[in-house]
Amino acid sequence: MSNPSLHLTEYLERLPGTTFKKLYQQPSTAFAIFRRMLPHLAKTFVMRMLFMPQPMTLTDLDVWVKPEAKRKKDQSLSILRSLHIVQISAPSKEK
Repeated sequence: MSNPSLHLTEYLERLPGTTFKKLYQQPSTAFAIFRRMLPHLAKTFVMRMLFMPQPMTLTDLDVWVKPEAKRKKDQSLSILRSLHIVQISAPSKEK
């Protein structure tokens, strides 16, 4: 028997960003995705980022995660990106 959350993940990954914006405006939808679809490390990233006063750098993430967990970190970031929860961009040159 196949895992229904895998089918849902595949479906959600194909949606455009504007659809995600509408989905995430509903607290119940955002909470369901957070609870049921994110691995533990991705949930930890989200909870920590909620209280950061400015955007987080990838260097900050590297400090949070042990080197031996790099693969889990990369997988978590990939899931967060595919679900339009985080956006990774080049650092700005402004300081």
